[in-house]
Amino acid sequence: MTLLEIEKERTMVTKSLEEENARHREVTQKLYSQLSRLERFKRMALENVDLEKAALAEKVLYVKMEVTKLVGDDRSEVKAAIADLVKGGTTLRRAYFATKNYDGWYHQGSGPHEYGMGPRHGSVCFAVAMAPDRKKDPAPLSNTEIEACIYALELLLEGRYVPHSLYELERGANG
Repeated sequence: MTLLEIEKERTMVTKSLEEENARHREVTQKLYSQLSRLERFKRMALENVDLEKAALAEKVLYVKMEVTKLVGDDRSEVKAAIADLVKGGTTLRRAYFATKNYDGWYHQGSGPHEYGMGPRHGSVCFAVAMAPDRKKDPAPLSNTEIEACIYALELLLEGRYVPHSLYELERGANG
């Protein structure tokens, strides 16, 4: 075997190893995500949450939380999202409800903000938004979807619903 052949084969094996490592990371991340979701639903089942409604709500809504409970104006934004859903979710189709942290003020009411936009000052720390896949779907929200979303948001107000973003924060990115 020549030095050139050795280097070509080494390069080929290194590339294969990198591809396999990338595939492994992707599969592992999917499995951790599935496990995280199941653990969240187990926790909610123990709170007697209707898991079918919670699962449907997660297909429609995304709730961003950075702390383990609603604080500041978070509750007001949840209530505003519920009021919008009662009217068919027209605001949620184009904007999200949010609070922000800015200059010593934490969880200050800030929404609604058009998708792709944020507060002029500070950063979003809590938000209720349409889930990315549902936002792309032009069909109006069904009554079943609206009811599931209201149910999940009411549970969030009671502290019985665990949004995915909060569970990831509590458990760490890899469970």
